[in-house]
Amino acid sequence: MLGGIKTIGNWGVDDGIGEMTNNNDGTWSITIIPSVYYSLTSEQQSESTKMGMVFRNASGNQELKASGCADFFFDIGSFQLFLNMPTKTTTILNAGETLPINATSSTVANFTLLANNNTVDTAIQTTTYTNNYTVNQTTTFELQITDGTQTESKTFEAIVIPATIEAALPNGLLDGINYNETDNTKATLVLYAPR
Repeated sequence: MLGGIKTIGNWGVDDGIGEMTNNNDGTWSITIIPSVYYSLTSEQQSESTKMGMVFRNASGNQELKASGCADFFFDIGSFQLFLNMPTKTTTILNAGETLPINATSSTVANFTLLANNNTVDTAIQTTTYTNNYTVNQTTTFELQITDGTQTESKTFEAIVIPATIEAALPNGLLDGINYNETDNTKATLVLYAPR
């Protein structure tokens, strides 16, 4: 389906519309040029920003995606930002480690990287952006592109693993569940973790 404009295919009918090619390596593929595949007018092309896909078996009664997998939506249009790295919206790392950031734009643009709402890097008049950002604290990033009239952005986060605090076990506590003698709604759980 393209942005609520058009749907291609006939549910439950094995008529070959939208059929994918078996690559004989465990994968299947299809090449779609949205304007051609959906027979879009020039006005529809200029208004379309996303394309959704559903994969079903030939009879149309079984959706073919892994359990828990989200629906498939793809950005389309002339001005887009593609975040290649990091590949996940949240990355967990140790303080002082670097977070590789790599992105491309569909046309020449100005890139701005913000860390916790502060500009930390820019790249002017390019289609590629690369940065190895040293993360010392949990940080929310926003990578923006602009061509002077349009702006696109992607947000991602780096979570720093907190330092482990070691302290002596309070007197009177033993391995296992320790019930509070003065408040029966409280208990302390002591776990033994070998070094």
